[in-house]
Amino acid sequence: MKILHIIDQFQPQMGYQETHLARQQIRNGHEVMVLSSDKPLGTLNLESSDHLNKEIKEGSHVEEGINVLRLPVRFEVSTFNKPWIKYLEKHVLEFQPDAIHVHGIVSLSSIRIARLKKKLNQTKIIFDDHMTSDALRGPWVLYFYKIFKLFFKSMILKNVDEFVAVTPETKSFMNNIYGIPLDRIKIIELGCDTVLFNRNQSIRSKLREKNGIKDNEIVFCYVGKIVNEKRVDIFIEAALNLLESDKKIKVLCLGANDPICLRSIMEKVNSSKFSNNFIFLPAVPNVELYKFYSMSDVGVWPKQCSMTVLEAMSCEIPVIISNKTGAPERVYDGFNGFFYRDGDVDDLKNKMTLFLDNEILKKMGKNANTTVQERDWSIISKKFEDLYR
Repeated sequence: MKILHIIDQFQPQMGYQETHLARQQIRNGHEVMVLSSDKPLGTLNLESSDHLNKEIKEGSHVEEGINVLRLPVRFEVSTFNKPWIKYLEKHVLEFQPDAIHVHGIVSLSSIRIARLKKKLNQTKIIFDDHMTSDALRGPWVLYFYKIFKLFFKSMILKNVDEFVAVTPETKSFMNNIYGIPLDRIKIIELGCDTVLFNRNQSIRSKLREKNGIKDNEIVFCYVGKIVNEKRVDIFIEAALNLLESDKKIKVLCLGANDPICLRSIMEKVNSSKFSNNFIFLPAVPNVELYKFYSMSDVGVWPKQCSMTVLEAMSCEIPVIISNKTGAPERVYDGFNGFFYRDGDVDDLKNKMTLFLDNEILKKMGKNANTTVQERDWSIISKKFEDLYR
């Protein structure tokens, strides 16, 4: 089967869904190409590691083992990070795919692909979306969605074969904001590379020694963007409160950062008497993350969470997430992690305290790994391939 993935900005080192799906479908014997722009993700405006700042060039490339065609951009609606990719229709028609998988519903590219349906009668067109209400930032975004719904919803409903949401909350969002009927939306959850993401005891020992972490210390980690929306400050404050009563914990924060947000957090840490208990590291490629999960014991995502939660759980890391997160179905409270009351520092501290019991920590870590096995990308990809057919 010839499968074409279309995404406005493609950064395979980040390890998002489109990368894992394309790679798995290649393993499954399909001819796969990703079509994207020559523009980086908006994430790269954050301070991060060199691997995320590599120059992106127009043309055909093999990236992370995936055939990628990057096309120039005619213009961009910069407020919403929506580019108009040149020659999009031409290259889609030349590839003649059996299935087109568009990542993200509200974009200029999605509108153009839907309009191509009459020239691609034998091609299945699938749109998937990851949005939740948490991701809405500012009235202009909502206004943009209203325009999209008013002018393009009918055409998209007519020409797109399948709509996919990654969570029940995303399904509800697609219905309420985009106007897509609930009976047209299937749920196919995000996955995890359970082969790559495994706890490595040798790496654990080396990294803990390198970072001055003792065998009896519990490492609470946050992996992701350090920006205001992620509320990493709540995690830091809860950890500082916990350190008042138990000194045998360390805190790891790893990811690209907004310098202003990070500076505010660092000021709070450095003004405390526990600054030596905190470790801040820059972003690393997705394929390197398992090393830092192996080094850690508990994952904490105080506001929004993503595939990183699954990857942590696959490495036997139980997690603590907000009870208002957009993806609660990944965590079973008291089995492989805990929910804390959103924004409640004391409740987060109390949940963190539970993991100081080594028996609870080990048991829930094993449960976390078990939970994720049914989410391997080989299983998730098969669900999409069934839709393509």
